[in-house]
Amino acid sequence: MKKSILASATAAMMFGLMGLGFAMWSDTVTVSAAVNTGNVAVGIRDVGTNDNILTTDILGGTATNTEDGVVDAMTFGGDPQVTPGVNTEGKNVASMISENTGTVDFTIGGVDYYSEITETITNAYPYYAPTTRFEIASNGTIPVKLDKINIEDSGMVGLNYGTWTVTYPSGATATGTGLDALKAEITNDNGVQLHQGDKVTVDLQVWFAQVTPQNSSGTLTMIVHAAQWNEAGQDDPYRTDF
Repeated sequence: MKKSILASATAAMMFGLMGLGFAMWSDTVTVSAAVNTGNVAVGIRDVGTNDNILTTDILGGTATNTEDGVVDAMTFGGDPQVTPGVNTEGKNVASMISENTGTVDFTIGGVDYYSEITETITNAYPYYAPTTRFEIASNGTIPVKLDKINIEDSGMVGLNYGTWTVTYPSGATATGTGLDALKAEITNDNGVQLHQGDKVTVDLQVWFAQVTPQNSSGTLTMIVHAAQWNEAGQDDPYRTDF
């Protein structure tokens, strides 16, 4: 009996040792991932106007006063007009100055792009119709679409938006008349898409109707909203100016 008990105890011990010998062997490996997010960067720059007495006229040519070497729009042919206005005398009475303002957002090929541009029209009168040209560019790693555009003119009575031309990165162009049509063109199909380094150029004419009051003043402010390409057209909770 004692031998039987001893044998059972020995067997139990042996099985216990075997259990230890056959316990699960394990190891651990780790997977690491590096995540780098991209960025959205859109800027605007003034190119010029066709009646700028301070710098080169970019829509039609350059006029230089040979006496002092300063660009002079008066020798260029005078104020541009819209029908029924005529300027066969070539008078230079008004001017439209477009300037880069705000901060420099980025630089592409040595050209600075800003957060905003300012248009200043001086001594305007009925049927005066200058045209401004500006570029909007993307320098972010994430493609964007220009899905909204807003132009605030501080309630200038008699101010109208005339003909415009949009030149796309591909070189294709679109033309039309009026601010609503321009907005529709830029935001068509959820917006003009820009990849890094792309730009879109806009020529926009403004003109003054007969109802324009004398001795009035105002400013033009342009805001262009760009969104990452896969969210264009959706409401932006962080912007309240559209």
